[in-house]
Amino acid sequence: MRLTSSLPAVISIYALAAASLASASVINTVQLSAASNGGQVTVTANSISFAPGLATLGSCPQNAGAPYNDGTTACDASVSGGNMMYGAASNILVATSYNAIMGDATLVPPNVQQPWIMIDTPGGTDVIEFTLQGFFAPVTDNGTNCSTAVTTAGKTCTPYATSPFTLQAISGGQGAAGLGTIVSLSAFGVVKDVTTGQISNFTGKLSQTLNDKAPQDVQAIFPNANAPGSITTGFTGSFTASTVPEPGSAFLGLGGLLLLVGAYRRKKA
Repeated sequence: MRLTSSLPAVISIYALAAASLASASVINTVQLSAASNGGQVTVTANSISFAPGLATLGSCPQNAGAPYNDGTTACDASVSGGNMMYGAASNILVATSYNAIMGDATLVPPNVQQPWIMIDTPGGTDVIEFTLQGFFAPVTDNGTNCSTAVTTAGKTCTPYATSPFTLQAISGGQGAAGLGTIVSLSAFGVVKDVTTGQISNFTGKLSQTLNDKAPQDVQAIFPNANAPGSITTGFTGSFTASTVPEPGSAFLGLGGLLLLVGAYRRKKA
């Protein structure tokens, strides 16, 4: 059999094998939204804490004790979209059928009992666990100048120098200058597929929309990390997972493919 004709088939098989390995880990994106009938997040200058809504689908039996601080059958959020997959059979998180438990966290420095987020099946089985490792520093147009610089929609700032929050002005609000604010927090860490034990990386963002407060209004509540004020609203979140190949298997797989390519080129020559 000629190597020139078999190499494409070998590469195809290698690609399929790599895809199969990836499917054993959590991959793709999931969107979360506050649970119906009462799901909320309370934000202070240096913390976030969640309150559950009614679990209309399934239950959250692990949802007890710090940092989950609520009952045994109530969920903080539900899956609202995305195509996140888990399990060797590549199960997909179905919107409105899967629930989430959110852990309270101190922001600077990050401090939370792990896992930070747990996603459960409709029957209450824990299938995906997010472990928080930290928050990204906000990248803004105007630093901490949320008053004179952030007067039009789309402009961004942060309430104080070490804050992980990004404040983005939106139009049509009831705050100063007719603006509202999207408050967002970008996080990173690892996510575990409970059914397979595989680990992936994740990045993601939590957001809350405040129609009654402009960025300068939010900054007035959170002028520094020790400010006592708080804001309680609904919330949304979006998290994306990417696989982390085992170093040994990744090296061997790539090495084998490179050897095949080298042999193919020598054969052509």
